[in-house]
Amino acid sequence: MEFIQIKGLVRKVFLYLIILTGIDQCAGALLDLALNHSPDGRYYKAKYSLEDCEEDIVIIGDSRGEMDYLPTVFEDSLHMSCWNASRGGQGLPYFRIIQEGLLKRYTPKIILFNVEDNMLEMPTDYERAGFLRPFYQDHPEIRPFIDEISPLEKWLIRSRLYAFNSSFYYLFRPYIFHNLDGDLKDHGWKPRYGSVDPEEERAFTTESELAPLDPMAVQLFETFMNRFKEAGVKVMIVTPPNYNLQVITSSTDQYVANYCKQNHIPLFRYSENIPLITHSSWYGDRDHLNPEGATYFTQKVAHKIKDAFDLVEDPVSVIEFE
Repeated sequence: MEFIQIKGLVRKVFLYLIILTGIDQCAGALLDLALNHSPDGRYYKAKYSLEDCEEDIVIIGDSRGEMDYLPTVFEDSLHMSCWNASRGGQGLPYFRIIQEGLLKRYTPKIILFNVEDNMLEMPTDYERAGFLRPFYQDHPEIRPFIDEISPLEKWLIRSRLYAFNSSFYYLFRPYIFHNLDGDLKDHGWKPRYGSVDPEEERAFTTESELAPLDPMAVQLFETFMNRFKEAGVKVMIVTPPNYNLQVITSSTDQYVANYCKQNHIPLFRYSENIPLITHSSWYGDRDHLNPEGATYFTQKVAHKIKDAFDLVEDPVSVIEFE
């Protein structure tokens, strides 16, 4: 009698697992449908970057990369198509994922890489790139990075509901509120409106403290650069400005400058430029340029890109911004 009861219990458990799996997969199919037809927003941008982007210039970075560079300005100035693949709150794992998605399909002519002054000093956080879990099944190139989130990730990701875990808001938001992450016509740029109040912001400060580099971050950075080099892509690095914060030097700055000199990579430094740093009306907040400031800044960067192509005798110079 007990054996029969246990056998019945096992059957019920097995049946419930089948039902739950079916619900999970059906719900996942509906969520995939919402993602694939997103009118704009984070998932539209990620999908375009991984699957459709074929622009000549691709901008890769975090929130400053996303808000400080206007693709349309580059297109008008350089007569090359441009897409801004940057994503706020992201770091090197996300940059590598976007890189692999691009190189799987085509070879961009220029990668404009926005590098923060402390990027190589921060611990490598793979969890931040977890919002790309929904692409795991269809994009084998991103799996090694998602698997780094946790030892159980490759098993948990089999659940489609888990893949979208904590992402429902960003998945459905574009259907209700349009263009919160940027208008499609701006090719990936996300504007930061407003301007800072100098009286309420920090006083002008300089930063020159040297913090230890994170070995994993350095390794990811070098892998990122080498992958583009092997693919024949020209990479140009920009260090962006922050309001009232002049970065004289940092461990990341020193490392990146030496790397650029040794590997013939143009480096455009704006993180210590006084006129740009102190112009309050160009900032939406202390860390991001507003549309007026971003337009001006992008024009300056576009001019420097032209200079870099004109350096025939010494094409590897590190270019300082006057």
